[in-house]
Amino acid sequence: MNKESLENWLSSLNLKYNKEYWVMKLTMSTVNIEHWFYSRNQLKPEDLKLTLSMGISGDWIAQLERKDRLFIAQWRQSGLTVESQQLKYRRLIPWPKLASYTKFPLIIPALESALDVKFIRHIDISTIGIEPKQYLKKNSKMQQWLKPCADTFGEHMSYEND
Repeated sequence: MNKESLENWLSSLNLKYNKEYWVMKLTMSTVNIEHWFYSRNQLKPEDLKLTLSMGISGDWIAQLERKDRLFIAQWRQSGLTVESQQLKYRRLIPWPKLASYTKFPLIIPALESALDVKFIRHIDISTIGIEPKQYLKKNSKMQQWLKPCADTFGEHMSYEND
């Protein structure tokens, strides 16, 4: 993947972006997303947050982390890395593959199965340099792409204040 591929993908979703600088971050969780930002003290050690981050450089990373940091799994174009003190998370968990950011919605059921968890079907979208609110319009191409893993969308953790 490269900058051009990411920008072509954004255009295919009808998203207008700043050609000088843009960043997008999609976040899902096993608990209400607001807890990660506003009330971290209410999180349980086993609560999970999954984030897909991408930017103008053409790089992308999907990161799954537990509140207690028992493990952190990261997917990039180059593959998967898992950091954990426990062998279970480094070697025994059947971590799903994620070869492309475009397949992000499809990794959710595989993660739920591998870790025996359930993500809330909500995606929090944070952007810089991408026209706000476009992706929140009902039945937008962005929402259609995310439909396999999300029913609702928001901006609780947004970088920009409109």
